[in-house]
Formats: sequence, C-alpha cells, structure tokens
Amino acid sequence: LGRSLFVQLIRQILPSMMKRNHGHIITMLGSTAMCGLGNFSDICTAKFGLVGCMESIDHELTLGT
Repeated sequence: LGRSLFVQLIRQILPSMMKRNHGHIITMLGSTAMCGLGNFSDICTAKFGLVGCMESIDHELTLGT
C-alpha cells in the first residue's frame, strides 16, 4: 500500500473501532521491516515506516484511555 492509501484506510476504520471500543489492525510486513538489507533500502525504509506508524497509533490510543 502507498502511504496515502494506508493513511486513508486507517482514517476510515479507526473511528468505528473507537466507537465500539474494540478492533484490530494487522500489518504483515516480513523481516525487511525490522532490519536493513543490502540493495533493498527503499523497501526496508517503507516497511520500517509502517511499523513506526502502527506503534505511534498504538501509543496514541493507549494514552487516550
């Protein structure tokens, strides 16, 4: 998913999850999201960015409760 599509998806589903006070967002990224690999810097960067985004959303929602 591109960044803008990912953000749009989160903005679409998060309000209903918060209203129900329940839900899960699952990202399947593989090992390139956790460590850098030679000749894959663009892929590793994008996937690591998604991991960081998901962690930030988790912290924001946890702090809000």
